[in-house]
Amino acid sequence: MFFDDFVLARNAKVSNKVRQALVQDYSRPEHMEAAFKLYSAWVEQDANDNLEFSRNKLTAPLLTIGGDHSRGKTLAAQALYMATQPHSLILVEMSQVRLMPVSYAQSLWERACSRRRRDRQH
Repeated sequence: MFFDDFVLARNAKVSNKVRQALVQDYSRPEHMEAAFKLYSAWVEQDANDNLEFSRNKLTAPLLTIGGDHSRGKTLAAQALYMATQPHSLILVEMSQVRLMPVSYAQSLWERACSRRRRDRQH
């Protein structure tokens, strides 16, 4: 089950009793329908918000970092609409990127830029 395997699996504090209560509650058809309607309302609002945000792009450099098997390419495409100076780092053979210290993200970016400069020279 998606919720149990991906959401609760990383949270050892959630007891089996709570897990079973969630399964029982969301197993009722009307509850899933309500959850889907809530999600679709968020999607519609996000689309409206994103349209408004794209009218006033960030002027500071924006860096996105993501895996090539996850949201890396999507984030890179979205950055084009969000900032006047978008930069994206797509990590190869990565499904997801965890939070990382700024210094590590900066070193990744510097290595990618260095590699890109070398590639252009050859």
